[in-house]
Order: sequence, then structure tokens, then C-alpha cells
Amino acid sequence: MSILPTMTTIREALDFGWKRQQAGDLAGAESIYRQVLASAPEHADAWCYLGIVLYDRRRWEESVDAYREAVRLRPLFPIAWSNMGNSLAALDRTDEAESAILKAIAQQADYPTAWVNLGALQVKLGRLQASIESFERALALSPDSESAHRNLGAALVRQGRLDAGQRHSEAALRINPRSAEAHRNRAIIRLLNGDWDRGWPEFEWRWHCAEQSLPVTGRPLYDGRTLQGETVLLCAEQGLGDAIHFVRYAAHVRERGGRAIVEVPDSLVPVLRSFRHADAVVARGTPLPDFDYLLPMMSAPRVFGTRPDNVPNDVPYLFAEEERIARWRDRVPPAPLRVGIAWQGSRSHTGDRQRSVPLSLFRSIAATGAVLVCLQKGEGRDQIDASPIGHRFVDFGDALDADAPFLDTAALIGLLDLVITVDTSLAHLAGALGARVWTVLQPVPDWRWLLQREDTPWYPTMRLVRAAAEEDWRPVFDRMASDLALGPA
Repeated sequence: MSILPTMTTIREALDFGWKRQQAGDLAGAESIYRQVLASAPEHADAWCYLGIVLYDRRRWEESVDAYREAVRLRPLFPIAWSNMGNSLAALDRTDEAESAILKAIAQQADYPTAWVNLGALQVKLGRLQASIESFERALALSPDSESAHRNLGAALVRQGRLDAGQRHSEAALRINPRSAEAHRNRAIIRLLNGDWDRGWPEFEWRWHCAEQSLPVTGRPLYDGRTLQGETVLLCAEQGLGDAIHFVRYAAHVRERGGRAIVEVPDSLVPVLRSFRHADAVVARGTPLPDFDYLLPMMSAPRVFGTRPDNVPNDVPYLFAEEERIARWRDRVPPAPLRVGIAWQGSRSHTGDRQRSVPLSLFRSIAATGAVLVCLQKGEGRDQIDASPIGHRFVDFGDALDADAPFLDTAALIGLLDLVITVDTSLAHLAGALGARVWTVLQPVPDWRWLLQREDTPWYPTMRLVRAAAEEDWRPVFDRMASDLALGPA
């Protein structure tokens, strides 16, 4: 059944669909574009509009197909080529994405949106300086481009130029005061600088960003009030490390007189069974017990007024199973120093190219006489066969966590003298277990680690080891090796 009003031209139909799309009715807009294409299948603009709405609906493969049809019908179509690049980037087909965006620029060099899209892809590829130049090119063409200011601000922050990043984030907000991404950029700057009183409220804008949405539960958000036995659902939001990090706030719910239910990805349920401050731990996607209030975990620091000087950091708050520790005790070879290592985060993480390191860098750690115990799971294990570390490297392969995620890893951590890891969930697991852990960071890391300091208020047993320059990891590992030669502090 058609939802189009009576009209005479395709242009009017597409405009009507676009208004529906801008109002948030993505399904209705898609229906309109498909009705247009049913009557005019050779209309390139209609295919482009369809590609846009499919991208917004996160159906990226279909979006690419729509854009390909648009450029088949009209090869000189920079908007379609540039947008196709975005969809390909969302699919991690970065070479194809770059080719498509560069084709758009070749067709229209003064197209600012294409330069913004190129810059965003360059950020994804870890080419920060190139991305900054692309965003600056977009601003030269369109000084009032909110997206160019916003993206440039975020790239400058990642490069360590916080003041300049702040200026461009503020410029984006002057152009569009409701730019959720610009508000989130401003939050990250404040959190990095330790201005948490102003940073946490600004961080709530994340719910208005395209990649996040507040869970719909029909329950009110918990605001920190005193409770009389009511139940609060703390739901995990982003990565596994974030859930391990912020689950600690269940203890605050109980201190306020409530019951705490923790909802996390199913892979975390086994290890969180040792968490003593939750009344129940449930896997995301399974039926929930009754509850009265919702509290997204990363909103908990705002609700409970967390500042760098009052972080709840009573560790350990996770515990390895004693029988697993006993099972693994004889499998870890004796050595004066036994170090667990992990070098690779999820490659889908937008900052992974800046946080992950080559396994080969751990040679200097092995040269101290330490035995390196592999705690790396999943991505990054492809480097093991080519590892130059040799006999000082112990890898238990698929035997580690064979029956349940994280449980064997937690037991192994309890048998080691030290864990050295990049900024992944393993760092949070080791910190939550109260283990000695050195976390390797780029100069401007994730906001939670603040700036410059070598300790973190979140985990008392963690040392932060920061690179002096972007991806300049060799001096970091040489410094750690020198410190280990003197004995780990």
C-alpha cells in the first residue's frame, strides 16, 4: 500500500521521503524510495536516497548495492561515491572505501563532505595527521561545516592537541548546539583533564550518537536516590572491559539500600559469578528479573558523583576459582619472573591501530629472563607462529578458557608475577582481580586513564606505561625491560 500523497513528480516523492527520514521514520522513508524505484528503476537519485536510508538503518551491504546501482546509472555522481565509501568503511572494506571517496573527490574536488568522509576513514586507518589535513581542507571549503569542526576536534584530541580540539568542538556546538558527537568530544576532553564534575553530564550525550541508543525498558533511570529495597538493573553498554570496569558500582546501589542486578554480555557471566556485590548476574538478551530502575553502567559515575579523588577502587572485586588455580599451577613453568602478556585488542575498535602492538616488541621483556605466558585470545594470535621470542614464550592455545570465557585466564593471572597488556579487557580483568598489571598506553589514551600520570585511581595495582609519541612503542618496551631487570615494582 502506498504511503505517498498524491503528487506529480519523482522529485516531490523523494523530497517527501527525505522529510520522513529526517524526522526519524527510516522505515517509512525506505518504503517511499522503493515505491519510486518500482515505477522508475533507472532513477539514479532514488537509488542514492535508498543507499542513505539503508546506511542509517545499518544495512550496509544493501546500502553499498544501492550506491553501486546509482553510479552505474550516473558514473559522474560524487555524492553517491562518497556515501558508498562510508558504507564500505562500516563494513571494514577500507581499501574499497578509500577508492570510492577518492573517486568522489576526483569528480568534485571542492566537495567538503567528501573530504570529511576521507578524514573519518583516515582516522579509522590510524592516519591521524592525514585526517587532520582532510578536515582542514573541508573547512577551507566550508568554514561553517559542523561535521568538519567536530571531526577535526576529535582528531586533534587523539593527537594530543587538546586545546585545539576543544576550540573546534566548541565551534561545532556553536553551529549546532545539539550535535551529540561534539558534546561527546567535549566530554572526553573534560574527562581526560580530570574535570569529571562537568565531564560526566556531558557524556550523557552519547545516547544521542548514531552508534548508541538507550535501552528501552519502560523503567525510569536511577538517579542516586535512597532506596527501600527496590531493584536497580545495571546494564553493560560497550566493550567487555567497560563492563568489568563499571560493574563495581553495584556496590553503591546496595549501599543506597537497593538490590543490584547486573546485565552483561554472556561471555562475562561466568567470571562475574565471583562478583559479590550483585544480587544476580544475567546475560544480555535473556529474560530479565523484575526491576524498578535502569542504570547504564557508564552513567553510574555521574549518578554517584565520582571524581578522581573518590573513585571506588576496593580491589579485588573479582576472584579466580581456587580449583582452577590448582589445575593450572603445575602447567606454568617455574621461572624467576612469570609475565602474562596480551598485545592485540579488537580490530573493530576505532582506536585499535593506536593501542595494539606487535608481539615482537615483547622480545626485550623476554631478554630479562622472564617467561612470557600468552593471555592473548582471538585476534592477534596469528602473530604467534612468526614470533621471535622462542622458548621463553608459553602458549596454552585453545586449552585456555576452553569451557568458559575468562575463568582460566583469571586463574592464570593469579599464578603470575605480572601482566603486561595493551588497553583491552584483560587490563580490566587483571585490575579487578587485584593483580600487578602494567597497561601500555598511547600518549592520549582512552579518557578513563587521564593524562600523564603513571597510576590510575580505578585500579590500585595497575601501572600505566605511556608512549611518548604516537605508536612509538620501542622505547616503552625498552623502559619496561629495564625496570624488570631491576625487579618489578
